[in-house]
Amino acid sequence: YTVMAEEVVEQAGDRPLTHVFLQAGCGGLAAAVAGHFWQRWGASRPQVVIVEPVSAAPLFEAAVSGVPSRVTGSLDTVMSGLACGEVSEIAWPILREATHS
Repeated sequence: YTVMAEEVVEQAGDRPLTHVFLQAGCGGLAAAVAGHFWQRWGASRPQVVIVEPVSAAPLFEAAVSGVPSRVTGSLDTVMSGLACGEVSEIAWPILREATHS
């Protein structure tokens, strides 16, 4: 995932990124990209916005409660890779910090 993030950096050139929208899933991709930008730019990093299906939103629930959360139900979504009911324990600490300004 960080190779993909570095390609974004290269393509942006001297233009500063202000926002990055990332799909959630269990959080692995989002944490890798957010972490890469955080390491590269520190406080000047772009604002990270995480998006996830309403029916499979464990990162939203974790953000509300402050701890990794599990959601239950159908987890229906047209993107099967986003049908996650639980936040990655490895991704959560990175996303918790990297998505706050």
